[in-house]
Amino acid sequence: MNDESDSEKIFFYKKMKDSFINYNSLIKSLIEENENITNYYKRIGYIYKNVMDIENNEFLEVLLDKIRHHDHLISLIDDFLKDICQHEIIEDYIEGGVEKEMIKIKYCKNCEITF
Repeated sequence: MNDESDSEKIFFYKKMKDSFINYNSLIKSLIEENENITNYYKRIGYIYKNVMDIENNEFLEVLLDKIRHHDHLISLIDDFLKDICQHEIIEDYIEGGVEKEMIKIKYCKNCEITF
């Protein structure tokens, strides 16, 4: 690290990035639940279905915009962290899935950005 100030900035932006990632996860769960509710309403009646489709489409678009915006902010944070951090690269392996080979990854010990 350059100094204490950079270390504090890295910590702050890592936490902010984690918050956006968690928020996106919650939004995706909400979208999934909304789809389940929409399928239920489709069985109730034609008029009500049309009203709910309009409401759901508007709601869904707002949520998808939020995810896109957060993804953009995450990208900006990653770019900032790449510039400010004096990287300490760690090589590790993660599971590739059921009965698949381990995947080799490289990431920074400090800012946790993958390379």
